[in-house]
Amino acid sequence: MEERLIDMEEGLRVKRRTESEDGEETEEELELEMTEEGEEDDEELASLSPEEALAYRRAQEEKQREILEKGQELLASADAHLAQGETEEAEEDYFSAREYLGPTAEVLVGILRAGTAEFTEAEDLDRLREPLDELRVSEVEEREAFSAAYGEAVRVKLEELRAERDPVQRAVEAKRAERREAFGKAYRDARKKTLISGAVCAVCLALALILFPFIYRTSGGLILAGAIASAVIFLCSLVFLLVQVNRFVNAKNRVRMNEDNAYSNEGRKLNALNEKVEFYEILDTIV
Repeated sequence: MEERLIDMEEGLRVKRRTESEDGEETEEELELEMTEEGEEDDEELASLSPEEALAYRRAQEEKQREILEKGQELLASADAHLAQGETEEAEEDYFSAREYLGPTAEVLVGILRAGTAEFTEAEDLDRLREPLDELRVSEVEEREAFSAAYGEAVRVKLEELRAERDPVQRAVEAKRAERREAFGKAYRDARKKTLISGAVCAVCLALALILFPFIYRTSGGLILAGAIASAVIFLCSLVFLLVQVNRFVNAKNRVRMNEDNAYSNEGRKLNALNEKVEFYEILDTIV
């Protein structure tokens, strides 16, 4: 019996030639695919004898089989927990199964089913964002079976969330519109007074700077009085300007905060509902 190890781009080929008692020769080929773990594995296989290469391949296949069996075991356990309503245990097993089986559509849908109690809840969804994103890029064919099974449940929950969100959104927008008018008026008034006080301050400062050099050049008190008056008015207008600048900044901040939902209880509630709706909208497009 003769064996040869042939290098190929895709892997290794063991060619075995045997000769029967009547002198007839037969040739058998066995291809060994290279692993994707890097050039070190390729070099390791290439340096092995045919028998060692076969043993190495069988060991890798056995290891892969054990991984798949463990993943399937966890997947079955997760399904059993979910069937009994034990969503936390099911979610934990689904996440563990993903470590063995990878982000398959079956595992990812299982995670989402457990995390949402069969698409009936919408609390604490942040942990489900990554599985949802992985499901979005999975093969369409892999998702078709799950779409038929869970698509209706997703759409029902989505409509419930929209029905809960819409009145909150209308209330938030109505209150915002009321505040917008009041805050806008305060903002425009503060801006106007800031500009006027700034102009008065600048004029008085300029006048004082012009008059003070003439105090020692003339003997009359008119220039002195004008310079002193300009300086006093400048100081008063400077104080008034600082007050108006502070009011202007506060008014501007109120206008900005009024447009941000994060600065009111109802707005924060609306943001939370929007996140839930967005999550189920994405889910509706892929399941």
